[in-house]
Amino acid sequence: MVQKYQKIINYFNGDIAIMCHQNADPDAICSAYALKNLIRKEKPDLNVDLILPNETNKLGKKIIKKYYIEIVTTPRLDYSNIFVVDTGSLNQLKPLDEWIISNKAPKILIDHHVRDSRFTKLFESVLLDEYATSTSEIVYQLYNKMNQIPDNQIANILLCGIAYDSKIFSIGNASTFKIISKLISSGASIYESKKILSSEMELSEKIARLKASQRMKIHRKDKWIIVTAEVSSYQASVARGILNLGADLAIIAGEEKGIIKSSLRSTEKFFKETELVLGGIFTKSLAEEFHGTGGGHSTAAGINVKGSLEMYLESAVNSVSNLLETI
Repeated sequence: MVQKYQKIINYFNGDIAIMCHQNADPDAICSAYALKNLIRKEKPDLNVDLILPNETNKLGKKIIKKYYIEIVTTPRLDYSNIFVVDTGSLNQLKPLDEWIISNKAPKILIDHHVRDSRFTKLFESVLLDEYATSTSEIVYQLYNKMNQIPDNQIANILLCGIAYDSKIFSIGNASTFKIISKLISSGASIYESKKILSSEMELSEKIARLKASQRMKIHRKDKWIIVTAEVSSYQASVARGILNLGADLAIIAGEEKGIIKSSLRSTEKFFKETELVLGGIFTKSLAEEFHGTGGGHSTAAGINVKGSLEMYLESAVNSVSNLLETI
């Protein structure tokens, strides 16, 4: 792992672009900005652009505004190196996917999602830690390897990224909480990160959750409760809400412009007892069946596919049921 970190550092030269996935969330924004700060600490004269494929999510916008993070919306063609952070598939880089494929600059991936070999082939160097709760943790480790201590602002930013992907510190491993402790020692505030990440749901999001609860279908497999629902927007929020209602696994999907967008969430108990990684083989096989892409983490995943929405949800439930029979 030490050699992998050193290999990443070797690309800190020339004009640099740092990209993250579409609809960027706090971990994506925070890890990208902290990486930019680290590169500028080491090489103050370098030009480093943060590039977003499209809009961020609501909390991502809040972090950009609070910390005055400068974003480039139109990438250049002559970068020396391109870093991609917190991104598990090429589809997550749309509409800049063709730009990054055709760009001749060396590409470097820093991520914590389940490996997608077809995606990682695009990169000259890959720093992947599937055991990390967030990409912000991996970027912190880069600071550590380079004997750099994040200042107060960067410590807070990294803590926000970790807080978001750890569900406000409710999941994580020993390394996660060691890093949190070190960030607090550098001036980060748990209170501040919780404050930044707290927000009242918009009316449209509340309506989406309530509509989904009316439409949801409940499936039983042994002791597990699997819930599916169709909703046109806020699929991730709806999935989280349905877990709060008592489901063990939520598979939520909606169709927009011929594309089925689906969000999958499971409880920690479901993952620990079944060892079913939502962002692993299950998601990838389902995405392939419906001619799309998918990926994610152990308890959270996203899929973008084509076809019949009803058939997709039916196939998703059948796939989960078949996998549970093998446990």
